[in-house]
Amino acid sequence: MKKTILVSALIGCCWISAAAEGFTVKGNIPGMPSGTTVALVAQEGDKNKLAEISSTGNEFTLTGSVDSPTLCEIRLDAPGEDMGKAISLMVENTDISVSASGYDALPPSFYVGTEGLDQERKVNINGGQAQKEYEEYNAALYPYSFEKSKAHYNLYWSEDKHKDAEVDKQREADFAKANVAFEKAKMDFIKAHPGYSISGLLLTQVLEEPFSFTPAELDAFASSVSGMWDKARLAGVNKAIENSRKYPKLNNYTDFAVLDTDGKEVKLSSLLDSNKYTLIDFWASWCGPCRAAIPHVKELHKKYSDKLNVLSVSLDSDEKPWRKAMEKEQMEWKQLWADNERVNGVKDPYQIKGIPFLLVIDPSGKIAFAGHGPDELSDFLSKNL
Repeated sequence: MKKTILVSALIGCCWISAAAEGFTVKGNIPGMPSGTTVALVAQEGDKNKLAEISSTGNEFTLTGSVDSPTLCEIRLDAPGEDMGKAISLMVENTDISVSASGYDALPPSFYVGTEGLDQERKVNINGGQAQKEYEEYNAALYPYSFEKSKAHYNLYWSEDKHKDAEVDKQREADFAKANVAFEKAKMDFIKAHPGYSISGLLLTQVLEEPFSFTPAELDAFASSVSGMWDKARLAGVNKAIENSRKYPKLNNYTDFAVLDTDGKEVKLSSLLDSNKYTLIDFWASWCGPCRAAIPHVKELHKKYSDKLNVLSVSLDSDEKPWRKAMEKEQMEWKQLWADNERVNGVKDPYQIKGIPFLLVIDPSGKIAFAGHGPDELSDFLSKNL
């Protein structure tokens, strides 16, 4: 599981863009091995490396400049070390200090479970308005990140996994619940702090998912963020809002043509049921997360058989892997294939940039849900069906 980002502090006064021409990040990490490579790497945009040095002692200094406050990682890689360390922070053009009790106390660049979360909280970072806001966000989300990380560890990494089917099922439910709670807490923070730079970054990421918000919700976002102090971030948010208007929630579905298992071309419109919701699972044989989501779709198909029409659309480029995977997975609902001739006509209208992509069309033909996670899908169906 990718490392989650957490620290805590209070909010201060407004950032002034002309306060400094560049940033200076000074670190003091007792016990840092000599020759440790210390790099500052952006975690948004093109994810460029902003600065890098080789340490000669416990201290390091990184200098450079950013066009606007930027989410970054300080990556520390000691000679001969299998896994490095990583410190997350918001960088703007000001003086920033970083300290910890020792090199071994720093969070690793990758971890599972909750220990790394606590290590992140013990890193002290000072400097800049964006960092203060980021720390407030991390503090607010910590309880939800903790529960999500704990549930993820129990489900995928505990020593007794797959030894008891009932225990595994409960752990899946616990992880789904924790994930939904985390996403809700994130949206609650964004709505409560629309002027924060970190809220702008998070909102931009959320808006990348099509069919997630109604026009009214997008109008509300545009109004709430209008006073954001980080004007570069604000420009990005407004651009994302305008793009989202092309793919709003409750938009009418777009028809497309695919092939059925007999090689016959069929249109989506002929497969919809005006008395049921229709779930479309866009997947591919080579996609691990897609295959992992299929058991969840099977459960939903069984649970809502009288209310939910289920379709699977494979985006495989070759027919043989699709048929082999289809045979192995034994999915008891309509199976379809978007071959190379038809795949763009499927992907483009729905902005499918990653799979699994789960789409729900309501009985009136409007897009009611779109997302990548079976947990969020289950939550939506439980509330609507």
